[in-house]
Amino acid sequence: MKKYRTFIRIEHVGVEYIKVVIPSWNPRIEVPIRFDSLPEEFREELLPLGMPYRCHAMVNIGAEDKLDLEFTDWEWGDDQGACTVIKKTELQELREENERLRELLDFRKMKVFQRARQVETLLEELKAKLPDEARLLDRFYKECLKTVHIATERLRQYEAE
Repeated sequence: MKKYRTFIRIEHVGVEYIKVVIPSWNPRIEVPIRFDSLPEEFREELLPLGMPYRCHAMVNIGAEDKLDLEFTDWEWGDDQGACTVIKKTELQELREENERLRELLDFRKMKVFQRARQVETLLEELKAKLPDEARLLDRFYKECLKTVHIATERLRQYEAE
């Protein structure tokens, strides 16, 4: 089967294997490759960094199964021949931004629940003052709970992403 120069993302470097993703073959499957099957100069570069890499290799991307994939002519990712690595400072910045967004999300969740409690308290006060309107107020409260539930589900979906 014909091989093509293919972009490869090395996700994990282990002792015996590396795990790669080949977006042009299947972007959702990690493919294990024996470490000793890589060119020696490539292995030497992988060990000290241990970070996500971007590189190229000749790959038979027409293969049906990951076991049928064959890799040759490995090369570093950019035009200068150097490995493209997410630098530790960039990674730290991404982690800090992620933490900041998570704190903001937690704050928004807290605000949603505070508002729900406020509505509940106001509803109980209104029921006490307007006993004849209790059924209407209960319906209003249920609609408020639906809104809170929808907002909570959206926050959970956002967190999952």
